Amino acid sequence: MREMKTKSTSERNLAATAYHEAGHAAAAWLLGIKLRKVTITPEGDALGYVARCGIAFPKRVREALESGGSEREKAWAQYIAERHAIYCIAGIEAQKRFNPHSVRHYHAKADREAALEGLVRLAASNTILLYWRILKIRANNLLKNRGTWKAVKALADELMKRKTLSGDEAFEIMRNATAVQDEVVKHLIESSSSRLDLLLSDEKMRELENCWESGEDVSIGKRK
Repeated sequence: MREMKTKSTSERNLAATAYHEAGHAAAAWLLGIKLRKVTITPEGDALGYVARCGIAFPKRVREALESGGSEREKAWAQYIAERHAIYCIAGIEAQKRFNPHSVRHYHAKADREAALEGLVRLAASNTILLYWRILKIRANNLLKNRGTWKAVKALADELMKRKTLSGDEAFEIMRNATAVQDEVVKHLIESSSSRLDLLLSDEKMRELENCWESGEDVSIGKRK
């Protein structure tokens, strides 16, 4: 009986990891981030991971984030940083949607640190948590879409069978699972391109402060 219970627990943990990584992959697919690999095979401290092609912040983006530039360059750099943050956040949020009881405080520490890499250059320290919440809402809105979640489920199921997939294989599985409406991607791109001073207007700040005071915890940790 104990052996059967251990096996069942192990399978549930593996499924939670599969949904976590599938959440990252679905966000990457919708936001135009190319992936090399998606796996739920443990490596080091990680139970699974998603490897993207190239680097998150190319030199031109880093320069625009650090020293500014034209309005167009700053808006473009902001979009890249926000897109990367949503991609990072989507993993733990997909895991929560699959099984909230599987989530621990430390499960997405690395994801949060990666997401904040660009955001800390866009927002003042006293507004960064509110900015984080805006992007967390966007990630959840993406996952709540029926087509997106169908794609996440299809990819998680395939990861449970094969453990590791190339980025192209993962994208093909999600494409075959559902046709996500173009409007979803269009909305994400348009909303991510908006200026920070509009996102953090006085009215929006008050609205988000009220949400923040409701007690939802945005602290997440590494998946291990």
